[in-house]
Amino acid sequence: MNCYYRPMAGIADLFPRSPLKGMIEHIDMVGQCVDTLETLFTALKAGKQAEVESLAITIQEKEEAADQLKKDLRKSVQKPLFLPVDKAELLSLLSAQDNIADVAQDIAQLFCLRKMTIPQDLMGEFIELEAAILNAARKAVETIRSLANLFEVGFKGPETEKVALILSQLEASEDDADKWGLSFTKHILAKEGEESPVSIMMWMRIIKVMGDLGNQSYKLAGRFKALVD
Repeated sequence: MNCYYRPMAGIADLFPRSPLKGMIEHIDMVGQCVDTLETLFTALKAGKQAEVESLAITIQEKEEAADQLKKDLRKSVQKPLFLPVDKAELLSLLSAQDNIADVAQDIAQLFCLRKMTIPQDLMGEFIELEAAILNAARKAVETIRSLANLFEVGFKGPETEKVALILSQLEASEDDADKWGLSFTKHILAKEGEESPVSIMMWMRIIKVMGDLGNQSYKLAGRFKALVD
């Protein structure tokens, strides 16, 4: 499933000075970071370190592009402008979006520090953790993309029910990420005699930061609720 979507026609296009269009452009770039991270995980599982490092550079470039979009949007929001939502809440939501791209970059960079081989007996747990954090991040992207429709309908009706379901799925994925992260951590620590201390230390750090992707997605959900409530 690809997180990147073609910009929608509607309120975001009718009011070009509105920050809504910028929010969606920014989350699209965040979504590209998440998509590339999934490709990096595929290369990691295949033992293709050169590809992992190349994809990490791509994620860094996309994160930098997202960061520039964030800065530009912050400047535009500072100007006198009528907004149907609280400006401070909007900027908090923007920061939450950007944090997802930041964490995707952090994960990618960790896999560049040292070639990491996933223990075969832990591959299933790693795949479950990977799926959970990517799904949480993608639900966060989907949530922000729903803003255009929510503005159109005045934050009521079937569209709000759809968004509520997305948020519920996001929260479930974040719970799954916590569960699988804890399980992987427990089992990698049990390999003290098999894996080197450096390898175990690296895995501990990696799993923590992977969990952060789910956590940041969950925090975005909280900021989104604060914006629309």
